[in-house]
Amino acid sequence: MEQIVEQYGEYLYHLSYLYMKDFQLAEEITQDVLMKYLLRKDDFRKDASLKTYLTRIAINCCHDELRKQKRKSFISKLLPLGRTEPSVEQTYIAT
Repeated sequence: MEQIVEQYGEYLYHLSYLYMKDFQLAEEITQDVLMKYLLRKDDFRKDASLKTYLTRIAINCCHDELRKQKRKSFISKLLPLGRTEPSVEQTYIAT
């Protein structure tokens, strides 16, 4: 595993950064990719090279993270945390 980290770690980090534009997220995704490979390396069928396989995992992880961020952004627009007017429940209780 150490050899894989040395051989592909920096490449996966740069690839993740290109998608995420965030250094910390790129690090996290790189770690996730390597952990996913470590936990499921028996699933690798060797139809393609290991670099191609890890690249696909990294891209999928980036897409998942972008979807998660988009979902959080959408929900935060629907449910603003800093409301200035009281909620319906608070108005009912106050009367």
